[in-house]
Amino acid sequence: MARIDRVRRIVAVAAAVTTAAGALVVTAGAAGAGDPAIVPQSSSVAVGGTLRFTTTGCPQTAMEPDRLVVRTASVGLVTQTPTGEVLVGLASSTRDGSSVVRVPGWVDPADPAVLVGRCRQITYEPRGDEEGEYVETDLFTFPDAPVDVTPGPASAPNPTFTLDRTVAAGGQVLVASFTGCPSGTTVTAGIFEGDDLSGRSGVRLVGGGGRELDGVDAVELPLLGFGQWSEELGMDVGAGALPEGRYATRIGCRSFEPGSDPVFWQSAPQVVEVVGTNPSGTITVLPAADDVLEVRGEGCTGGRTVSVRFVGSAEGTFEARREAEQRSRVTGTMGAADHEGEIFHDVVAVEPAADGSWSMTWSPPAAGYAVEVDADCGDPTADGFRYVRRYHEESAVADLFLERLSPTASPVGGTITAHGEGRCDDVPSLVVARRDGTTVGAPGPLRPGDGTSMLAGEVVAPWLPGSYVVVPRCGDEYGYPQELQVFEPEPVAGAALPPDPVDGWPSTGEREVYEGRIGPITLHGGDEHGEMLAAELEDLESAGVLVDVPRPDGGFAITRLAFDLVGTDGTPVAPHDAHLHHLVLGDQTSTNPACPDGTFGLPGGIVGAAGAERTVVDLPDPYGIPVEATDRWSGVYDVMNMSGEPQTVYLTYDIEYRRDVGNVRPVSTYFGSAAGCDQFGWTLDGSGTPDVQSTYVELTAPGRLIGAGSHLHNGASHASLVDDRGRELCRSTVAYDHGGHEGHGGHEMPDEEPLEPGAYPPEMYPDDPPIASISTCAVAERVQAGQRLRFDAVYDDDRPRSGVMGIFVLYVWEGGGPADPVPAGRPTGPGGPGGPTGTDGGPPAAGPADAIRGRPTYTG
Repeated sequence: MARIDRVRRIVAVAAAVTTAAGALVVTAGAAGAGDPAIVPQSSSVAVGGTLRFTTTGCPQTAMEPDRLVVRTASVGLVTQTPTGEVLVGLASSTRDGSSVVRVPGWVDPADPAVLVGRCRQITYEPRGDEEGEYVETDLFTFPDAPVDVTPGPASAPNPTFTLDRTVAAGGQVLVASFTGCPSGTTVTAGIFEGDDLSGRSGVRLVGGGGRELDGVDAVELPLLGFGQWSEELGMDVGAGALPEGRYATRIGCRSFEPGSDPVFWQSAPQVVEVVGTNPSGTITVLPAADDVLEVRGEGCTGGRTVSVRFVGSAEGTFEARREAEQRSRVTGTMGAADHEGEIFHDVVAVEPAADGSWSMTWSPPAAGYAVEVDADCGDPTADGFRYVRRYHEESAVADLFLERLSPTASPVGGTITAHGEGRCDDVPSLVVARRDGTTVGAPGPLRPGDGTSMLAGEVVAPWLPGSYVVVPRCGDEYGYPQELQVFEPEPVAGAALPPDPVDGWPSTGEREVYEGRIGPITLHGGDEHGEMLAAELEDLESAGVLVDVPRPDGGFAITRLAFDLVGTDGTPVAPHDAHLHHLVLGDQTSTNPACPDGTFGLPGGIVGAAGAERTVVDLPDPYGIPVEATDRWSGVYDVMNMSGEPQTVYLTYDIEYRRDVGNVRPVSTYFGSAAGCDQFGWTLDGSGTPDVQSTYVELTAPGRLIGAGSHLHNGASHASLVDDRGRELCRSTVAYDHGGHEGHGGHEMPDEEPLEPGAYPPEMYPDDPPIASISTCAVAERVQAGQRLRFDAVYDDDRPRSGVMGIFVLYVWEGGGPADPVPAGRPTGPGGPGGPTGTDGGPPAAGPADAIRGRPTYTG
């Protein structure tokens, strides 16, 4: 299997791996260096309070040859009660990379408490096109970390629950009455194998569910095992009734809002016993004819009636689909809620035959639908039982998907290029629609790419600003859309500013150099992608993705930042031996103004980044990138083994910095992708027509743009930054090491086998020359809050390619630091980013002569 196919398959299962079958949840501690330890940030915590901690000694997530290895620290808080140890709370990962446990109101401060945990390894090995194999192993147990629990307020969240019974047969349903969950939370219930109430033994999660708190005070807890998807049947196949034995039940209150840390309050666990079983897994749901389902079951004897429930969604308007999707995330339901659409609910009573068997047929309300089917034999909360839920869907949606829009947002009346994939036996087209499904304007053609299943087409943005979707259409059927924001352009840019003098700035601070290093990184032989800890794995949301990045202590200002990939002897590694796909250093305590909600799923702001081109960030006096003493750095990287031989490499980052931050003008770093904040790469179809992927960067504060640059991949020509009046402020040009970018750097393109339909093309070809450099720009440009700059990433598109990128970085001074060049010894006031003295009342002109040394200033 090609690397990209393997990577995408592994990434698709990575999130499931990290949450698979654990009594204690994955934490985001600083796993890696040091002896195994759980390190609380405080020795005590009050009832109702939050205990923050990190872990050490648990190795990182890694990509080994043809398999994904996820190593995670799983931690919980346990108290020693008079009747034994009890799990108080599960750890949750926070945005800053630490972990937290919340102490509910039912905890007795007199009981001793400890943090307990294990380092777990979950390995996923793909098996070609078949489902891969999971292997779970406990590597070691952390030493207990004592914690002093102190009294807290009586108002502390105090989730408690009472079961209507603690002994029941498999397939029956327990009813848990609960109180004490804060408003806005979701009730989650879990059934764990064994009767360990402490969670120390790492028992397996075997059942459970959840629901939104909407005024109810009870939740059902079916004694049914989790199911799995059957490709053969096209539906969910449940595991049946839980076998006889003892189980631990835990119910809690959970809340997670985008951009916020997760919250989880747990009630005291209880033990239930399963005695007896029922034929819960005998239900089947299969198509009997067009638009007709047949449902069958067995074992409902004793004169009981079967009640069959159909909960589903018909494919409706775009707005209805979006609402249903949001509802599914809150309620935790599957099927109808996962399948976007308008919800329906139908209940049918069936009388079984004398032997307990029964069957029925049901007609869905629409041609396109998804439905969950479950059934009760009698009263499952008494002497009846519940059948395992089944899932079935019939789609009327076209098999067309839009991968990206260019630009990602559009001015009114602008031309939008859409790229996607899929198949259509009719005439494919593109339409712009409102949220209610009403189309706007004329459709545009959707053309297939040469020799691939990829598609491209153009439409015109509406002339009314607002929120829309661009939808692919096959005949009368609609495919899967992309959201589009349409705005009214308002030119607000000022004129280009003259550059500042090179000399005269206060430069009293001595320059210091910090030589940072990440590694060793083992690149395995015979594998073209020996190590992966990259943005390609951002869905993991666990400690293994964000690598701890050491830095100088205290506060300082970065004036120069250089990256490299070196061997064990410290010498640079040649591009034909190893390829630095990318290295990104971030600060989890700050915000990226270009993507305030996160950059490709990574939290916080961006400190610096580099790819194969190794661009150096070099800011002249008096500018610098400010770093606070409390900043927490982390990184993601992707290194590819090009030699096929085993090798060990290190990533280096040399930081030149100064401590006299009062003499430094602080710059804000805008960082993002031409494909938007959620998508860092895209696929080229090899059409032969240049591919231009564009996005708009909205500036959040007035200031002065002092520098700009980009990161591009093989096949790229250049990137441009254009202001709101159409002036090109910066052009970053790619230089290849074989005489520029013409015919792939002077190489003659070999004859190539056409790609298999639906196959992903490679990122790099054997005859691709390495990227030698990508030019950067010094700029002296006044900018305003709300101003939009357009970033264009331009690829020749003469070959199909996967995973190409167009990353921008902008450096903006928004005020602070020295106002103007002064003779030595004269005091200066804080600077402001206005224009030259006498033009607009602002302070004297400011801006570097060359924001990135060695590059000419672009004046427009």
